[in-house]
Amino acid sequence: MSFIIKNNVLEMYIEENDETEVIIPEGVKHIADEAFRSCRKLESIIIPYGVKSIGRWTFANCRHLKNVTLPNR
Repeated sequence: MSFIIKNNVLEMYIEENDETEVIIPEGVKHIADEAFRSCRKLESIIIPYGVKSIGRWTFANCRHLKNVTLPNR
């Protein structure tokens, strides 16, 4: 899995191979608008404790996305 992360902001996820589950790295504070837009194979995503905001249209057109796991607070 490949991410573009700048200043604790996950700006973009780049799909690789046949990954269906993504675990966002610790230390990410914000997920940018459209960061996961149109991921074709993504089915599940795990968001770690410490993420404070998720941008608009972040998961738009992720047609196979079934599960988003948020941390317990």
